[in-house]
Amino acid sequence: MQNNHASRRDVLFARLEVLSWRLQQGEDNDPHRLLTTTAEAMELVPELSDADRLILMDRLGRAQAAVEAAQQRIVARMEALPAERRALRGYVSQHTSRPLTG
Repeated sequence: MQNNHASRRDVLFARLEVLSWRLQQGEDNDPHRLLTTTAEAMELVPELSDADRLILMDRLGRAQAAVEAAQQRIVARMEALPAERRALRGYVSQHTSRPLTG
């Protein structure tokens, strides 16, 4: 049973690391998987050694930074949408003979 616990811990810690890295790098813009994995890891806390708790705290810090980076990218994208829409409308209106609607 101890081996199964250690294996699950290792998988969750590795998944936290990978998902945090992907969010931080912009390879993934949906923090849901990371947040779900964080919740799973938090369920293990009572069973973790002090050393494992320190490792988890480090992973959680990275996860938080990754989620914040993803949020900032989403906000920037949302703020850019009106300007992109106007630019696309201008391009389409110059290159089509049909009137634009909407």
